[in-house]
Amino acid sequence: MKILILFLGFFISTGFGLQAWADAPVFSANGFVCGKKGVTVTCKGPLTNGKDTITGTGHNVIYLTVNTVTAGAPTRYTYFSDTGCLVGYTFNAAGNPVAAVASHRSGAKKNFDFGEGKYEPLLNFCADDKAVSKSTASSGAATPSAPTEEKK
Repeated sequence: MKILILFLGFFISTGFGLQAWADAPVFSANGFVCGKKGVTVTCKGPLTNGKDTITGTGHNVIYLTVNTVTAGAPTRYTYFSDTGCLVGYTFNAAGNPVAAVASHRSGAKKNFDFGEGKYEPLLNFCADDKAVSKSTASSGAATPSAPTEEKK
């Protein structure tokens, strides 16, 4: 996670990310509905309890995060508007992420293990435009829903 934050921080601080984010796509997927007007992005989607929703508004890219407990374990769900990916992270007793279930905007799901803190496979899966539309793995840690259409 630190690598991802450092990478994003570098892009933002150097100005490289500003143009890239200005042109970032916005996807409605996994139960989240997103829209973009100018540089303003708004996304709304379901919480894991099935009754409540979360809404966020920002510039160019929105990452919505909800912390919860699933089967007694701390779990964090994050939706990425630029990829349409919904990720459910589980944590160890020290508070470090140990695994994740990602649901690609195509509907494909995959489990990831962060044994050595390597997040690149997860990032590549979420950014892949050609992820197959079948479930490659499932877990009780995250239950992302089916994708909806893309909006730009």
